[in-house]
Amino acid sequence: MNSNMKFLQKKTEILSAEGYAVYVPINAKTGKPEIIPEDIKEKYSI
Repeated sequence: MNSNMKFLQKKTEILSAEGYAVYVPINAKTGKPEIIPEDIKEKYSI
C-alpha cells in the first residue's frame, strides 16, 4: 500500500518536499511480508 504526501510551507504554501511511503504488513511469527486483504485495501483507500 502506498501513501503519497506533500509538505507545504505554512505561510507561502510553497512545496517544500514530496514523497511516498510503502506500507507492507509483516507476519510477526515468520518475519515475512503478507498480502494486504482486499477489505483492508478498500477501507483505507481514498
